[in-house]
Amino acid sequence: MLLLALSLAYAQTEIGTTKKFGLGLESGSNTVGLAGKYWFGPKTGIAFAAGTSPGAGFHAGRASFEGEFVHWGDKWSWGQLPMYWHGGVDFGAYIVPGYPTYPRLGVGGGVGAALQLNKYPLEFFSQVGLAFYPLNGYCVDVTAPLSAALGIDVSVFCYVGLTGAAGARWYF
Repeated sequence: MLLLALSLAYAQTEIGTTKKFGLGLESGSNTVGLAGKYWFGPKTGIAFAAGTSPGAGFHAGRASFEGEFVHWGDKWSWGQLPMYWHGGVDFGAYIVPGYPTYPRLGVGGGVGAALQLNKYPLEFFSQVGLAFYPLNGYCVDVTAPLSAALGIDVSVFCYVGLTGAAGARWYF
């Protein structure tokens, strides 16, 4: 009986149950762009984003696996607040006319929270994490003068970075 009550409370929102695909906008680490998510289980999904940095020439994307680990708000009449972990791949390139193209590829992960409304298939999310970029051509060229001046390789600091994003998705 308790399991039935919990499953009914959890199903108050259609997000991740009957409406599995969400599409929206996000502002994140260096970019503004599209964000999406596909739920393939009640607590797991694949999220993706693609964006650009207006005026800076940086274009990036991300694909990550997300899994819920805490769920708040089963008794809230207006929404729910699941917390999740994520891990995935970041990719991008600095493309500025007249300059070399610098690729970037990395892996990362972190945690996030998603406010899911009960009345509308709308989700507001925010996440933070840490990424490691073993391929980051931009850093080598930019840090070379500083490395030479200091006598040590400081490019390693370009290969690890904080990531974050916030946005909203509407589910279909």
